[in-house]
Amino acid sequence: MKRTSKKKKESSDINKDALMYALLGFIYFHGDDEHEQDFSKARFFFERSIELGNAKAKNMLAGLYLVAPGDEQNFPKAYELLQDQIADNDPLAYMTLGAAYLYEMGVKRDIEKAIFLYTQAFEYGFAKAAYVLGHLYYESNIIPQDPEKAFSWYLKGAEKGDKQSQEVISYFYKVGIGCEADQGKSTHWLEESKKAKDENPLEIIPASCGFIPLQKVR
Repeated sequence: MKRTSKKKKESSDINKDALMYALLGFIYFHGDDEHEQDFSKARFFFERSIELGNAKAKNMLAGLYLVAPGDEQNFPKAYELLQDQIADNDPLAYMTLGAAYLYEMGVKRDIEKAIFLYTQAFEYGFAKAAYVLGHLYYESNIIPQDPEKAFSWYLKGAEKGDKQSQEVISYFYKVGIGCEADQGKSTHWLEESKKAKDENPLEIIPASCGFIPLQKVR
């Protein structure tokens, strides 16, 4: 029994280290007040996180390979990493690959495939995918705006607990976008959004779409 306990502790420590490296990679990927953006350092930390068993970091590294400038960009490697994760039905891999098709990163734009991949991400449990799809139908200039489809996706995200979707659906109900105005439902979703947990930055696509900023959807 003692051996089993020790093994579990070692596994837990490894997971913590792997997450720490992923977070450091995230920080250097984006940069902040204390750290200059440095794709080389970000790549190092993502690779270290993967070595320690954090398969999710493959999505982060793939996102880096898709959007980094110069020698750090590597489309073939990005798709290899994403396919590994898609084989395990990882929703963030679906999101990142969907973004690649939407923004023509190493592949020709294919909006139908991008929407399919985002939908798969939602089906495999990533509620934020519904927010991205709602945003795409409501505000983007990439596809024709469709308030009813936007409403449908925001509502799906809200029902799955996505905070941003809940905030938007509250507004939609308040003014009647894609639905009949309903002040009771508007208030309900606003209250739900206040109770929702803050999002983990390591799970936002990149935009959370991997690491592709959500603003690019606009």
